[in-house]
Amino acid sequence: MTLTEGIFAELKGRRVALVYSFPKPSDPPHRWYDRWKSRVLMSHGEALERIGVHPLYCDVDSFIRQASCGQLSEIDAVISLNAGVRPVSHFALIPAVAQWFQMPIIPCTADVIMAGERKDLGNSIAIRAGLRVPTVYQAQEIDLARTARTLIVKPRDLGGSFGLKRIAGKQLTEAEFAGGKIVQEFVAGFDVTIPVFVDARTGALQVAHATVYRPSYPDPTSWIYDRDAKEAYVGGTGVASVERIQFPLKQCAVDRIRTFADMIGVDCFARIDFRLEAVSADNVEPITAEQLAFIEINPMPTVCTGLAFVESVRSWVACNLPAETEGLGRSLDPSDDYDIIAYVLGHALARQLGPAKMDDRNQVGS
Repeated sequence: MTLTEGIFAELKGRRVALVYSFPKPSDPPHRWYDRWKSRVLMSHGEALERIGVHPLYCDVDSFIRQASCGQLSEIDAVISLNAGVRPVSHFALIPAVAQWFQMPIIPCTADVIMAGERKDLGNSIAIRAGLRVPTVYQAQEIDLARTARTLIVKPRDLGGSFGLKRIAGKQLTEAEFAGGKIVQEFVAGFDVTIPVFVDARTGALQVAHATVYRPSYPDPTSWIYDRDAKEAYVGGTGVASVERIQFPLKQCAVDRIRTFADMIGVDCFARIDFRLEAVSADNVEPITAEQLAFIEINPMPTVCTGLAFVESVRSWVACNLPAETEGLGRSLDPSDDYDIIAYVLGHALARQLGPAKMDDRNQVGS
């Protein structure tokens, strides 16, 4: 089956709204999102066109206004690209509006965003799914936390690594717990990101290969992919010495990650971040569940050319789906980021527009 045959043939001619947010002057600065705006929209638009889908580009305000006035009646689905550094409730806006007007939403519903972006809830669900979660210290445990060599302090519900910092345990103060901040054990090793994405034929989630960030750094196991690193590295300047390497996962790790994503409610795609506990990023394949320490889930990951999400899926496709590398009316090029994005978005759309999903739109609790 190719991406233009079978379940994907049903997508040809569909119209999908790409809803993107633009920062207001009062928003915290997030330079890398500003740089990504055109690139993200272009990535989605080009990928959708490769599977015969017509993209409609609109900002958040225009989408809400037109949806309320019934001017989006010909839209078959909505893809929310409402990104940036803002309260988690803002992320849920587009999915909530889309669901209110019974429009299929990608990549996730509002409740999934709330459960995933709230890092304290994400930790609780990860533990239930059998994932390893670094020790979290409560305010009343400050004396115990101060005995730790190194700690991570991060906001409870902001994305983009905004406010994330690594401190020595002895530097911990009561102020670090303010506003529900999470104070957590630091795991020496390497940052890892792992996408999950739906197979529309079965409705099951696939777990892609892990992308490990290996920095050229005096003490690489102490480096974290924080806000400063993203400002310098993702934008393409400054930290060109961070290498991204893909590794497969042991089946136990795959199973636990899939269980976690299912429990959160992912039904299109998402990205889950971990720390890989290792002294070196060499010779770690396949990665075991015990080596991975859960950081967070991103229910609305940035899917864009040149990023780790695409690289992880590409690596997985090359190893697992040789029969599916014929797509788009020609041979799917695994080195073409747009083809990989088309593959992920095509499965997500086919899933959301399939009879099983459409039939339960009016069901309470669906």
